[in-house]
Amino acid sequence: MEMDMDTVQVEHSARMSILSEVRTILIEVVITTIWVFATIGSQIAVSSCIEACKVPESDLSSAMADLAGGCKPPTAAIQVSLASGFTAAVTTGIAFLPRRPGTWQRQSLKVTEANSGGGQLNPVVTLAVGIRGFMRPVQILFYLLAHATGAVIGAFMWKTIVDFECYHEVFTMRKPMVQQLESQLLLHAMLGLPIALVHLWAHQRLLSMGTPVLVGFAYIASTLVGFPLIAGVGGNPLRTVGLVAVGALPAKELVAALIGALLSGLLAAVLDLLIFGRTLWEGRNRKAELHEEVETDSSSAAHSE
Repeated sequence: MEMDMDTVQVEHSARMSILSEVRTILIEVVITTIWVFATIGSQIAVSSCIEACKVPESDLSSAMADLAGGCKPPTAAIQVSLASGFTAAVTTGIAFLPRRPGTWQRQSLKVTEANSGGGQLNPVVTLAVGIRGFMRPVQILFYLLAHATGAVIGAFMWKTIVDFECYHEVFTMRKPMVQQLESQLLLHAMLGLPIALVHLWAHQRLLSMGTPVLVGFAYIASTLVGFPLIAGVGGNPLRTVGLVAVGALPAKELVAALIGALLSGLLAAVLDLLIFGRTLWEGRNRKAELHEEVETDSSSAAHSE
């Protein structure tokens, strides 16, 4: 009878864990949809696209040429940056879950003890957090799929609000100042770095409840730099993913955005390893010591039971 109760408890815990993972993934889809919708909408609003689409069809091309040809208000970068940052802070905040204290010290020994915490909103963050062992491989895959799904939904919504010709021209008429691929890759990598480090250090390590606010500031800073240089929101490739998926941008725009995101995630993970890697700072025997500590804790718990 006791064995049956133990089995029931294990099965119940497993079901609850699966449900928790599913909820987290669905939340990632929702917050990604909101963020992509807001960042795309902010640039459409800056370009006065909705108003331009009300002019007669014969005058549409000339009106859009004026709007997209560099005649945007001088506050355009600020408007898009604030929309990106404030939305990132809000969406990260509503999905934010502080991690269990004390688990990160044993990540190299028991990855399954990790709790990613939710509210990542960005494949750069998912890659950095996953590479450093705070997520399991299957979690990384589902998070990336959730991000892509939310990006497509958020971008598709604008097709039902704004005329598609207008929608397309807002994002294709404006050319980035940085044209060389290698320069774009470096820029994307550096713009995503502060966002990933905020999640790695403020969230995963310091367990800070102020993480959403810091995330918002990181998005504002990255977008203020990236908007005039790459003609988009810096630090997160999901807006580009959504725009390409609905045909508002050519597929070639994905190359720099996705490779830059990969480089950014790798760079953040390497920096985190160099600064917090225990085997680098405390010697290779530290892993064995940690393993002994875990075994001692487990033995003590079993003995007390």
